[in-house]
Amino acid sequence: MSAILAIAFKVLQEAKKTKPALLLFFFVIFLLFLFPFTLKSDGTLNGQIQLFIGYSLLILSLALYSNSIFFSVLSFTSEIKGKQFYLIDCKSISRWQFFVGKFLGMAILNFFALVFMGLILLFLILYIKETQGTAEERADVQEKIFTSYQGIEPHTSMEKLFSMVDKEYQKRKAENRLPSNMSEEEIKSQIKSQIQQQLQVIPYGYQRIWHFHNLPSGLKSSQQKIKLRYKIFLSDAGSSFLCKVYWQAGKGTNLYAVEDKVKAGEYYEFTFPSDTVEENNTLEVHFFHKDEKAGMIYFPIEKGIELFYPYGSFYGNYIKTLLLVYLLSCFLVALSLFASTFLTFPIAVFLGLFILFLGLIAPFLMEISSLGQGIENSEKEILWERIPDILSYAILQASFFIIPDFFYYAPLESLALGRYMTWSIVGESILKLILLRATLFSILGCFLFKHREVGKPLL
Repeated sequence: MSAILAIAFKVLQEAKKTKPALLLFFFVIFLLFLFPFTLKSDGTLNGQIQLFIGYSLLILSLALYSNSIFFSVLSFTSEIKGKQFYLIDCKSISRWQFFVGKFLGMAILNFFALVFMGLILLFLILYIKETQGTAEERADVQEKIFTSYQGIEPHTSMEKLFSMVDKEYQKRKAENRLPSNMSEEEIKSQIKSQIQQQLQVIPYGYQRIWHFHNLPSGLKSSQQKIKLRYKIFLSDAGSSFLCKVYWQAGKGTNLYAVEDKVKAGEYYEFTFPSDTVEENNTLEVHFFHKDEKAGMIYFPIEKGIELFYPYGSFYGNYIKTLLLVYLLSCFLVALSLFASTFLTFPIAVFLGLFILFLGLIAPFLMEISSLGQGIENSEKEILWERIPDILSYAILQASFFIIPDFFYYAPLESLALGRYMTWSIVGESILKLILLRATLFSILGCFLFKHREVGKPLL
């Protein structure tokens, strides 16, 4: 253990002498202090703080990720290239201890760097909140950003849904309209998606009712505000058309109504008092379609409508956000050290940055992957014609194990939007990023490094 700590301490000493890493560190701090005076928002204090948090966290995390890759590879490969490693290798220090010591040193370095920059960012956020805007705007910021909200989707009766799916399947079967190249499970899955989408469509003059179940007990009497967030699409109107929408939340004397004009494809939200919640901790929400010019109105199946209620604080969310960024940086350290065991400095850095880039566009890659799920049902009948499609799809799916979705494991926008982040995402990050991926890369790295010849034989 003392050998690992000694190597980790040496990494910290090397960091003081590495000018590129120090310059990047001070450049990020400079940007953090510059952003409050240069970023242009929508003119409101709430918009300014949201923009500042979003850009600052993005710059801070990217700097930490890039430095994790660059300095991990530099610290590892420079010792071999400069032949300092020969002094360690001839002692009673195993190569796996050298690897783990480098990882531990980088993990400690990233921790202190993130804590320092995180405190600076928090100070600047509080400075903007307390010194700018009116009292009403500061109260609005306290409600929308410094109070975190837990989201819940409308209740869906799965028993009723599956009954509708089975009924439609039997109808198509009786009419001989079932595709021959699809299994029963695939056909029912397709029918289910179609029915779910049909339930989200609202013709002119009709209404749609959603029920939200299992709301927290005591929410009704808390005198707090809850939010409804939604997005609509229109069948007969363009993107610039302002559609009239009418909402009702609650029942009887606690009924709350909202009328507004919104654009298609954009998220909107409105707040209403928590006394609209019923005694059994449920809430009924009505949507009325009263705009004939809009044609059909439909809500997306995923995230089309969500209810948010107060749950937690900004500071708890802030700590979780920094912790998630830190865990991702540790994953990149393990990946970079693994690459350093068999690649040269520039190639290992390039590989690390390439994985980082793919992780940042992972949502796009997953969308492409979802489009490839129909490969098995391809119209190509000859097997060899489908082999390239099947291989590319399999490779893309396998790459998701190596390349995590950075915005899933570190949802930076949640902090600015006041969305509560559960500890489950932190636990999932520890499990999948550290215990699974980072550990696997470390074991492979130690194995490769153990069998690597670091010196040139003398002839």
